[in-house]
Amino acid sequence: LAITQEAHYTYLDLLESIKIQPSTLILCDFNYPTIEWKTYSSSNMNAQRFLNFINANALDKLIDTPMGGENILDLVLTNISSYCSTPTVSSCLVRSDHKVITFKVTISPEPPAR
Repeated sequence: LAITQEAHYTYLDLLESIKIQPSTLILCDFNYPTIEWKTYSSSNMNAQRFLNFINANALDKLIDTPMGGENILDLVLTNISSYCSTPTVSSCLVRSDHKVITFKVTISPEPPAR
């Protein structure tokens, strides 16, 4: 399914409007196959805008395993990577072009307010 240029702009506008909190996890099928993750660059304007969002918000990418041929499309982005286990990627139990991503987040609850 091809996404129109206008839909990309709307999607990126929405993403950029999110106020990133001190403990943020973003999981999604971002579908930017033109991104070169080793250099965090892309010749595609929308993909570069997405990379700028990641960099501006100091988000780490936890997935390094290609899932769409040679591309990393399904991402886990976070600013609390030290609290996350290394994700594992496995086959989906149903027919899908996606994989299953599993990881743990260890966060201690805050003490109740007095």
